[in-house]
Amino acid sequence: MLHEAAAAPQVRHHPLGPLLDEAEARLRRRPDYARPLAGGTARARGIAAALREARACVAAMARPRSAVLALGSAHLSAMQPLPVPAGRPALVTACLMTLGHGQPAAFDWLGRDYLAHHVQTELSREALFALGRRLRDAGSGGAPAGWATRRLALMAGDGDGGRRRWDAGAVQGLLAAFRGADLGVQAIESGCFEPLHTLLSLTLATAPAVAPS
Repeated sequence: MLHEAAAAPQVRHHPLGPLLDEAEARLRRRPDYARPLAGGTARARGIAAALREARACVAAMARPRSAVLALGSAHLSAMQPLPVPAGRPALVTACLMTLGHGQPAAFDWLGRDYLAHHVQTELSREALFALGRRLRDAGSGGAPAGWATRRLALMAGDGDGGRRRWDAGAVQGLLAAFRGADLGVQAIESGCFEPLHTLLSLTLATAPAVAPS
């Protein structure tokens, strides 16, 4: 038994600084960054400079925003059936989050420096994941206390019971539901996003089972 869909997505703007702090710290702990940065060599100086340039680029261009929308039956009709327990209240929410800047523009901002652009891509991805963790920890799905929640994958079968794949049609349909949020996000035919640093998550929350009297 699904709750009614929300009339419009709830849009939030997020401070970028804390996301970049977390993202850079995670990159610096990775062996492929930590080892060369600890060496004090020309390569270390080059990577450190690329990190500074990448961070300046993201700081100048990114505008982190998110939108949360409760989904109803009309939104979900084109998707694979969801594991909603029969006879129990359930809430399905979609969360769209984006840093809002495009890769071509970032490449130009960095003077078409390939190393800095590569680092910018990884820094942006980590910043986006940091935003996702914050939204998850804040309970962005809006489920009542005590409800069980689980993330759902936007996957579809191949029709023959074989390998499952990213459901590009479901992605397109959910993006249409966010049209009022005006986050500037589009999906190409493969289901990838433009701007690239964008995530779309789906959460199912179900009420606790009622013990028989």
